[in-house]
Formats: sequence, structure tokens, C-alpha cells
Amino acid sequence: MKRQTHFFTVSLLTLILFFTFFSADAAFAKVPPPHRFFIGGSSGFFRISARHFSRYYGSAWIFLPQPQLGFGLSPSAYLIIKGSQFTRKRTAQQTPAKSWRQQWLEFGFRRYSRGFSGKSRTFMGFGLALFRIEEKNGTFLREIGGHSGKVNPRGFYIEIGFEHFWTNSVSLSFEMDLNSAGLYGNTALQTQSVGGLFIGTGVKIFIF
Repeated sequence: MKRQTHFFTVSLLTLILFFTFFSADAAFAKVPPPHRFFIGGSSGFFRISARHFSRYYGSAWIFLPQPQLGFGLSPSAYLIIKGSQFTRKRTAQQTPAKSWRQQWLEFGFRRYSRGFSGKSRTFMGFGLALFRIEEKNGTFLREIGGHSGKVNPRGFYIEIGFEHFWTNSVSLSFEMDLNSAGLYGNTALQTQSVGGLFIGTGVKIFIF
């Protein structure tokens, strides 16, 4: 069953990638001139999706930054690298403080589409998400099947967003990112997975 789920997911992402790579770029005739490279970032709220996480470390919502880089394959297609991290600590009387540190990197493909005006556009993307998690003095990982306080799961991410060019080389954006990775044999689509939902706003600078 797990192999069938994995095969279906990979096949679906392959079809989407094939379609987006070979779609026409004519709709971008009036969008500000494209650049081959951008650097930027966003900040917003992230909610970790691991079930019962809040019982161990308080609120599942975290405010964090998310830097990102992009390399253009065409006016409407970009390779993306982005990531973030957070640390959540809890203290209790007569027990050592426990902490949860989660880091992740996302490598993927982003497809832009024509927006509502000549200076705006929308986008969607997907790709691979790599996580690194370290828990100290806590029991959350062990209670869901782990044997140590460290784990490095792999999963996926999907994103959507809206971008408006303030100038020909600076854009403002609103974006949503959902990433996920399974733990200890569980798939990334199951409820007991790390990752979560990010909602934020950002700025990008397009160069050369």
C-alpha cells in the first residue's frame, strides 16, 4: 500500500512538471522584464502539523522568517531553494528544560502565471523538503515511535502565491507553503508527520 501511494505521488508530480515545463510563456509579454536570479525572503506564521505537538511544547504556531533563492529557467519557470528553522522550549519545576529544534530546506520548481495586471503575477510550485529535528530532554519523538532525540525525515512541499512588482527589479508577495515529512515509516500524508503550513508576506530582488 505504501509503495502504491509513493508511486501515485511521484507520477502526479512528474505529470505536473512535464506540463509546466512545456507550457507557453507568451502570457508574460507585459510582465516586467524577467531576470535569471532573485534573492529574497518572507516572514509569517508557521503551524507545525505534528499531532499533539502543543501538549508538549505549547502553541503549534510560530512566527519565523523564510529566506529564498531562485534561478530562472525561462520567464515563467524558476528553480527554488528556501528554508527556515525554529526552536521551542518548555521549562518545568524540578526537571531539565526540554527543547525542540526543527530545520528544513526545500528544493523545487515554481511556475508563474499572468496576474491581474501587467505588474502582477501568481505562482504555484512543489518539490522536495529535507528536515532535521533535534529534541533534548523531551519525550515527544520517543512516544511516537522514535529511539533517539534526532531524526532527519524527507518529504515534499507545495506552494501558491501572488506577486506584484513595485519596480522592475523589486517585488512584493503573499505566499502559502505546505510541507510535510513522515516519521518512522509513516508517509508524509499521514496525520503524524512533521512540517506544516506557512502563511506570510515577502520581498524579492531580481538581479542580472
